[in-house]
Amino acid sequence: MRKLIALTALTGMVGIAAASGYDTFVKALQTAKTLKTSYSVTLNGEAPVTYSLDFKKPNLARIDSANELIVADGKTITRYDKANKTYYKTAENDTELKGILNSKDLLLWSPFFGSKGFQVVSSKDGGKVTRKGMELSVVNLTFDSAGNQKGTLYLASDNVARQAVFESNKFGMSGSSILDTKNLTVDTDLKEATFAFVGPDGSREVSADELIGKRWYFDLGEAEAVAARTGKKIFVDFFATWCGPCKMLAHDVLDTDEFMNKMSKYFVFCRIDVDAQPNISQQYGIEAMPTQMVLDKTGNVLGKTVGYGGPDAFYQFINQYVGG
Repeated sequence: MRKLIALTALTGMVGIAAASGYDTFVKALQTAKTLKTSYSVTLNGEAPVTYSLDFKKPNLARIDSANELIVADGKTITRYDKANKTYYKTAENDTELKGILNSKDLLLWSPFFGSKGFQVVSSKDGGKVTRKGMELSVVNLTFDSAGNQKGTLYLASDNVARQAVFESNKFGMSGSSILDTKNLTVDTDLKEATFAFVGPDGSREVSADELIGKRWYFDLGEAEAVAARTGKKIFVDFFATWCGPCKMLAHDVLDTDEFMNKMSKYFVFCRIDVDAQPNISQQYGIEAMPTQMVLDKTGNVLGKTVGYGGPDAFYQFINQYVGG
């Protein structure tokens, strides 16, 4: 699934200096009974990607995107992979529900279910503007003390964002993202049937164990647990959504069936977005992108390579850790 720079550096930051503008946005989501919206995200001027959300308190969610459908019905969370026509189910709890919204394409809306959402260094009032025929309040956010990552929220009269712009300039690379809601309503009636998952024709349910070999984890602790259970090493791709070489590596190697089929016998796959998980990135001393590491089941570094020099160079690195 495509990750969005729109939500870079929003988790794990040290120090929060929230101001009234951002606080009112968080409070508006936390006090809303329902949220229904569809929105697009345009990353670095590329073709926009569209998402559709239906949320209802205390614990109902439906998240629809081009590649995946996620449904939380209060007891079970179901993830449907549209390309493979497979779905798997896990028991729903508060941690699992909030975990769904930790991905950067969804983090903007996470306060609805009680999350703090963005962790910011500063939040300032930017006055009023008129966009899409609405008078919107501007809230300027800074996500790091160096001022390399910034965002702007445009709040409507209900204090919920209708648009957002995010910018990042790190490691000598820059990127931007624009989030634009097509429609958004709060406190409207959402039927319980909205949150019932029915497998599409031709789809099949798979177990979590069946997915272990050929899936990416985005939590290193979870990857370590799987590695300990299976006796595999961990391959970690440290990336950023704004990093061109990271995209080339993913396109040429990491997202190919050849890589997954060949290497799933030996590795648990983990991806760490350096902006979304800065603590992990700092722990492993990441200073450039892309960086790939091979870890043992407890997270100790067995090997490391930085940059991307093509498929041959990549396989020369990782083949050193195959087997054994």
